[in-house]
Amino acid sequence: AVPDIEELEVSPFAFEERNGILFIGSFRHPPNCEAAVYLLREILPLVDPALLARHPLRIVGTDLPEEIIALARKSPHVEIVGWVPSINPYLERARISVLPLRSGAGTKRKFIQSAMIGTPAVATTIAAEGLHLVHGIDTLIADEPVAFARSIEQLLVNEHTWSRLSGNARKVVLRSHGRSFGRERLLQALSPAAVVEAQPIVVQPAEVSDPDQVQWTCNICGAAHLNR
Repeated sequence: AVPDIEELEVSPFAFEERNGILFIGSFRHPPNCEAAVYLLREILPLVDPALLARHPLRIVGTDLPEEIIALARKSPHVEIVGWVPSINPYLERARISVLPLRSGAGTKRKFIQSAMIGTPAVATTIAAEGLHLVHGIDTLIADEPVAFARSIEQLLVNEHTWSRLSGNARKVVLRSHGRSFGRERLLQALSPAAVVEAQPIVVQPAEVSDPDQVQWTCNICGAAHLNR
């Protein structure tokens, strides 16, 4: 398998220079809508309001549905950003990223990007799928609302945990999704094709009723073709 390849520069902003909680995702993708509703309805109300006042949740992504906009407007600590030309500036400045996905498959590119930039995340097991990130060492994984909310609070205020997860997650995804690894896997995938000798196409003319047409047989596929 050739993995998603993403290699971004680490954020120049330190822990104390960062602010807020970031949720990113295209809302054309149903699992992102489901995750945003879960975050707004079940997780965010459990997070300390004083902490949210200092670190509001920002929702970034295209095609926000009305349901999510309406839920977001009920909280004074949620900012609707919507579509942006690049998510990198938001990932660089956010204190943490959240990925409360409850469905979906495969590696999540937004998690790879967050880890590459050095923004630690709180995620569900599904969001961390396939990334080989270990709970408590590279990221915080929580599948229940209370545990997810407590993990958000911990990562927002604990600089030691934040720094450790930020550095560790980047190292893990660089090994499995960086350019060098991706190039190596791509070359491995292509190597069998490189040793196959090229077969020249041999044209064998044949008589046809129309003098403006030529019939020929391809020695690769064995089929007869008729060209004007």
